[in-house]
Amino acid sequence: IDTYHAETVDWESAHAAEGTLVQSGKYTGMRGGKHSEGEAAIVADLEAAGTGRRSVQFRLRDWLISRQRYWGNPIPAVHCEHCGIVPVPEDQLPVTLPANLDLGAGETLAECREFYETTCPVCGRPARRETDTMDTFTCSSWYYLRYCDPHNEKLPFSKEAADRWMPVDNYIGGIEHAILHLLYSRFFTKALRDLGMLDVDEPFTNLLCQGMVKDANGETMSKSKGNVVPPSSVIEPYGADTMRLAILFIAPPEKDFDWDEDAVAGANRFIKRAWRIVWQLANAGDASARLIPGSLDAAAKQLYRERHRTLAKCTEDFDRQQFNTAISAIMELVNAASAYLNATDAAPEARDAALCQLVATDIVSSLAPICPFWADELWHEALGHTESVYTAPWPEFDIAEAASDTVEIAVQVLGKLRARVEVSTTATQDEMRSAAEAAAAKWIEGKAVVKAICVPGKLVNLVVK
Repeated sequence: IDTYHAETVDWESAHAAEGTLVQSGKYTGMRGGKHSEGEAAIVADLEAAGTGRRSVQFRLRDWLISRQRYWGNPIPAVHCEHCGIVPVPEDQLPVTLPANLDLGAGETLAECREFYETTCPVCGRPARRETDTMDTFTCSSWYYLRYCDPHNEKLPFSKEAADRWMPVDNYIGGIEHAILHLLYSRFFTKALRDLGMLDVDEPFTNLLCQGMVKDANGETMSKSKGNVVPPSSVIEPYGADTMRLAILFIAPPEKDFDWDEDAVAGANRFIKRAWRIVWQLANAGDASARLIPGSLDAAAKQLYRERHRTLAKCTEDFDRQQFNTAISAIMELVNAASAYLNATDAAPEARDAALCQLVATDIVSSLAPICPFWADELWHEALGHTESVYTAPWPEFDIAEAASDTVEIAVQVLGKLRARVEVSTTATQDEMRSAAEAAAAKWIEGKAVVKAICVPGKLVNLVVK
């Protein structure tokens, strides 16, 4: 360091910054700082000389177990002047919290005589029950195991139940849970494994960190900030299904998004429209009719293809947890069903009853995971089922059936797009050329087509002179 300017050096920044090593022997000229070339070379030489070694330091927040508050887990211990700290006998567990405290007035367990006054389990003399409680993270670190065996009155869970259900297939939570909660859950699971209480090594198979919702000012919604949108403001006018649909449709689940009142209104309009379409299809449908794909007319065939394409897309997106694009696919199916109903409006008797029944069922089944109340009512009232939509099988589909008999190709003249035309998917190059020349007739009039460059299923470029 230049000693002439030592007094003006920002020492805090100087120590934190990375730079180039100077007057450092063979290390001169190397980059310095953490994980730098110079650092690696110096550590390597120290290890070679036996005077130092590289190490990794792990830092974990050491949370206290005890909390001076009411709502945590009671610590099952008794303080006796003669016996010291004595654990509560197993046959006296669980220790339950009193229900008559006035929390609004600030009452605590330490002020509740009926809770803390007890007798020592060892000597029988008067003793004081522990009034601290465990932090709530002790519950959130193993609650999923209790779900495996919720009615067990002797154990927190049986090993058989835990081994049957664990690990959890999919954990969904906010990013604020992605470190401590998941870390402690792993600790608890591995400790319980070592105790022989279960066999699994990891509590969760897959993690989805949901994005945060932001207000109109771009601030993340938080109870502490007081800028949250109360669910009742959406549920009361629109219903819970509209709220679910809007939240899942606005953005991919792992992305942050801005709350949009217009999106909520749009979701409600779609739910109502889908409701009407399902009822129209159901009224035209027949559950006993047999669907014969080969006998469908052009309009029905188009809906039939869209059904297979949409269900394939929707199923894939659900598996990838991309709910917004799955909803988009369902919307396309609703649009295709609406187009079919409109095309046959003049002759409703021409509608294929089996196809109408099938598509109505598909729309309800595919939206059921997102709009449960909406789907359950339509499932029973419109479609006449007695069992639950959630015990019914997922709709079957064949992606090969989504393939169209025709394809739209671009028609170019000397490399410039002039038209588009529908041709058969099995059209030969001669057939593609003929269709292209007919579509671009006014651009090639009076000219000779000397060559036709055909790309099957894509385009035809006519070279003229």
